[in-house]
Amino acid sequence: MEAVSALEVVAPIGNRSPVVAVVASDEVVRRRATSALARDGQLVSIEITSPDELEHEDGRRADTVVIGGCARADQRAAAIRATTIRLPTVRIVVIAATDANGVHKALEAGADGFVLDADRSRGDARAHRAGGARVRSSCRR
Repeated sequence: MEAVSALEVVAPIGNRSPVVAVVASDEVVRRRATSALARDGQLVSIEITSPDELEHEDGRRADTVVIGGCARADQRAAAIRATTIRLPTVRIVVIAATDANGVHKALEAGADGFVLDADRSRGDARAHRAGGARVRSSCRR
């Protein structure tokens, strides 16, 4: 799979860029995701620490929810399920360091896309542009 920019994972809605909510308990992860999306022209309307903070009206303010900072597969699945329950119409993109099985489990749990956390020392310009995350074209259609 080839690396793409964060903009390509958080896909356009019609002729406009989507409005994004970033959910991450770790402030550094939240800031990196927000910065990467902003550099790619995305509007981040919500920054919160847990999907439990999402409210029904947030579905009118965000088209896509980016979930980051969940280390374990069960944590990612729980965050995806909580987001889906609260905002059933939004697209969900997960940022995490995992293997192919972890990506599969996230997509199986309901994520629409997945961003693999990259090793910053590799020097991949696209990874640095995306705030240290390498985006793979692992997206459900």
